[in-house]
Amino acid sequence: MVSIRTDTSIGAVREVGRIVARALGAAQEAAAAGVRPRDLDEGALAVLEAADATSPFLGCLPDRAPVPFPPCCAWPPRRGRPRHAGRRPAP
Repeated sequence: MVSIRTDTSIGAVREVGRIVARALGAAQEAAAAGVRPRDLDEGALAVLEAADATSPFLGCLPDRAPVPFPPCCAWPPRRGRPRHAGRRPAP
């Protein structure tokens, strides 16, 4: 089934894209040697809060994950460490 988008819904998606671009841009501008990932997240979260927006992943606890997702955008896995490291095995 094909869904027809309205101008209103397209405009809403466009605005969300702009907010996300500003949040990622703030993190990118702040990124430098010695800057903590937490500082990058705080800057990106400040952009979201200023836009009265939130991240849909904050606090989300996926199946088999030992802890909820970390903040906004700046917590990549460590180099050489598999993505599943530290997670509980599947039942």
